[in-house]
Order: sequence, then structure tokens, then C-alpha cells
Amino acid sequence: MKTKLIAILVILLLIWWLVVYWNLNKKPINDEKIDTIVSEKNSDIETLEKNTEAINQDMVDWNALDNAVSSADITKCDNIIDKKLKLHCQDLVYITKAKFDNDKSICNSIQDIPLKKECIDSFIISNAMKSGKKEDCEKIIWNEEVKKQCLRTSILSEVSMVWFTGSADICNTLEWQDKTNCVSQINKWAAMNILETAVAKKDINACNSIADSKLKASCIESINLEIWMSSTTTSSCNNITDPKNKEYCISSVRKNQDAETFKNSSNSTDTNSCSSINDINTKNQCIEWIANKVAISTLNVAECQKITDSVNKQKCINTVNLLISVKK
Repeated sequence: MKTKLIAILVILLLIWWLVVYWNLNKKPINDEKIDTIVSEKNSDIETLEKNTEAINQDMVDWNALDNAVSSADITKCDNIIDKKLKLHCQDLVYITKAKFDNDKSICNSIQDIPLKKECIDSFIISNAMKSGKKEDCEKIIWNEEVKKQCLRTSILSEVSMVWFTGSADICNTLEWQDKTNCVSQINKWAAMNILETAVAKKDINACNSIADSKLKASCIESINLEIWMSSTTTSSCNNITDPKNKEYCISSVRKNQDAETFKNSSNSTDTNSCSSINDINTKNQCIEWIANKVAISTLNVAECQKITDSVNKQKCINTVNLLISVKK
């Protein structure tokens, strides 16, 4: 217990001695140093005040610029203190007025060269986009990205027209997939022109110059279809691969067959000669023709009964009866 008490007293004495030693050796602050510190603080305050004043003026100037541009009133630029910003404000107002009034000549009043060119180019871009013409897109010189986009739209639109007859060289300014699509479209129109000419001239050899296999087959089939349709045997349609064309061919051949049968039967006195006709209306007309002819020539009313149409049947009967009565 005594040992702990002694240890505590020793620690307290040591602390007291250190405090006394620090107070005896502490140096007083130099007055000159105090003045320097105060002076530096005052200078910092003055700088801060100036910076604050400059920031406030900048805000006033930029607000004036915003008001001038939004109202397109160039007189409001006079409220700007900074000379460079005032000139910039005037240029921006000229740009705004040029676009609002759609007057390209106002761009010439702009002092800043890049801004003046940008203003003039905006009218060139607008005209090019409206016209969609490649030559108008070529006039865009200050914005390569917009120029490329304009040319892309113009070229792809031009080659998509059925009247386009130019070469694939027009696609050279395009990139990647656009170029591929452009060339493909031109090749398609070229192939279609070959197809139309070949079909018109019935020139199957011309079809062979078409690269697209489906279009080539269509070209050949279109020519053959006209030939096959003039035939009177449906077997001529068997080589047609397209189902619709094949059906059309068979239908046309059957009409040819019906017409040929009707022609041959017109000289017959037997209505059974019409039996092979496929079209029911054509068959009835064939039977009616023969029945009328036989009934009148033989004065046999019974032949009129072979006519299916009631009106025409009665006409036939009336005609025969009239002839019979006259003959009596």
C-alpha cells in the first residue's frame, strides 16, 4: 500500500517539474511576426473580395448574354462589361436571327470566323437534307459527319428508285453495310432490267447473264410460260416449278383446249362433241349452239330441250314453232 502511494507521489512531482520547465523555456511571440500574419490575412481577404466581385460580374454578363440570345435582341449585349463576351453575344444573336428569319445573309454580320462558317453551313445542310440531292450534300464542308450522313441518305434513296440506271461507283463513298446494300440494290435493278428485256424479246439466253439464281429461274420460266400457255396440252406445264405459275399455265392450256373443241364442234350436229370442254359456261354455249342449229334445221323442238338456260331454251322452242307454223 505504501509502495503504491510513493509511486503516485513521484509521478505527480514529475508532471509538476515538466510544467515548470516548459513555462521557463517558452519564447514570447515576435510582434513583427504578428504584423506579417495580419497583413497576409488582410491580403487574402482583399483577393477573396475581388474574386467574389469578378464572379458576380461574370454572372451578370452571362445573364445578359442569355437574355439577348433568347430574345434575339442585340441591344441587350451592350449590358455586358467583358468586351470579348459582348462580341460573342452579338455573334450568337446574329446566328439566332439568321435561323429564325431563315435569312442566310445575316450570317455575314458574324465576327467570329468559325461561327460565321457554322451559320452559313447550317443553311447548306438544311437545303441538302430537304432536297435529298447528292450534289447539295457535297457542298457541306464544315461538318464531315453531317456530310457523310447526308450523302448516305441521298445515295441510298437514289439507288432505291426503279428508274435508277447508274453504276455501282456511286456507292464508293459509303461505308461497310451501307456500301454492300447499295451495290446489292443496283445489281438487283440491273438484273430486273435484263429480265424485262429478255421476256419482251423471248430471249432465254439473256436470262443466263443474271447472277441471282432465283431471278434467273424466274426469267426463264416467264419466257417459257408464254410459250407453254399457247399449247393445247397440260403436260407442257409440268416443267414449271412455281406453283402459281404452273396453275396459271394449266388454266390457260385448258382454255385453249376448250376454244379448240368449241371450234371443232361448231360444225358438228352432235351435242356430245362438247362433252370434253372443261369450263361449264363454255360447254353450255357449245351445246346451245349445236342444239339451236339442229332444232331449226330439222324443225325438231326436242333438240331445244338440250339447252340448259331456260330463257334461251324457250327462244329456241318459239323459233322452231314459228318456222313450223310458217311452213304449214
